[in-house]
Amino acid sequence: MKYLALFIGFLSIGLILKKEDNNEVKNKYCFLYLILVFFGFGIIDICFKQVALYSTTPYTTTLFYIFGVSLALSFVFYSIYVIYKKQKLNVSRQTILYGALIGILNFMNIYFYLNAHKAFSSNPTVVFAGMNYGVIFLGTLIGCFYFKEKLSKINIVGLSLAVLSIGLLIYSQLNA
Repeated sequence: MKYLALFIGFLSIGLILKKEDNNEVKNKYCFLYLILVFFGFGIIDICFKQVALYSTTPYTTTLFYIFGVSLALSFVFYSIYVIYKKQKLNVSRQTILYGALIGILNFMNIYFYLNAHKAFSSNPTVVFAGMNYGVIFLGTLIGCFYFKEKLSKINIVGLSLAVLSIGLLIYSQLNA
């Protein structure tokens, strides 16, 4: 059942990404970027799984350290960018507010993601695939409704298959 769900999920991704008019794709490296993102998220998912399984330190503490180091590195890289580009540092109250909001949402996302890995520790496929297909599904819906991106019939079939895939993953876990 899981293999069928994974196959349907990959098929759904292909159908969601299919565009009728490919004239918008001007960068010849766009598919390379998609593959790099795919592998990057795979590596991050595996690292999160390892954090969830690491039991010596509570994972909330580990997560706090991860975010702390990420914050420090982002300050370093942004400072290098500002100095290299000779840009004026412009930080508004709105930027800080939105940054904090996104940071809190990201922290909550990772916190619940790690909880899911703990709950399904014997079956990480459900967590990996379910979350990633869900992100693609919700991202496509946000693109459609918020950014007014046009969806073709093929894209809608892809969205339906993503929902089916997530449902099959959940069903396979419940019957395991």
